[in-house]
Amino acid sequence: MGLNRERKLFASVLALAAAGLALDRFVLESGVTSPASASAATDPAAPVPKPAPKEPAPPSLAQRLRDAGARDAPHADIFSATPPWLAATPEPARATPAEPDPVEQFLRVARVTKVVGGGPNRSGAALIDGRPVYVGKNYAGATLTAVDRDAGTATFLLNGREVVVRVDGDDSTR
Repeated sequence: MGLNRERKLFASVLALAAAGLALDRFVLESGVTSPASASAATDPAAPVPKPAPKEPAPPSLAQRLRDAGARDAPHADIFSATPPWLAATPEPARATPAEPDPVEQFLRVARVTKVVGGGPNRSGAALIDGRPVYVGKNYAGATLTAVDRDAGTATFLLNGREVVVRVDGDDSTR
């Protein structure tokens, strides 16, 4: 394996660097003084300052926790209502809920899906929630009094009031 041009160039640069380093270290004297010849200048007239007193180290976390546990300081119960937190407020008067209207309750329950029969003799039935209710029979506290197939209505009597329920859900009260 012979030396090609690239390797020759590399070897010459390396030799030149080594020669420069040797020349600098052994032949030329640098202007840097060694530590043995260095000395500090002191002024004998100036007083020598005293070092600041060493501050004591702060207590460790373990010591601070022990100190905190040893103190018998009164602690307020954060879950109890104290006068500053809870001013004396009068309790609001509770309104008693009004009795719901029985007709409205009935109209929510009674969904007439079909009426059959009816007419001048006032016989027939209404299909409510998939169950037939005949004229004169009770459903949810109301009595079915009449059905009208042509108008698509069923008339109920509830607490002395006449309630007309339409098949399509449009309800009315007389």
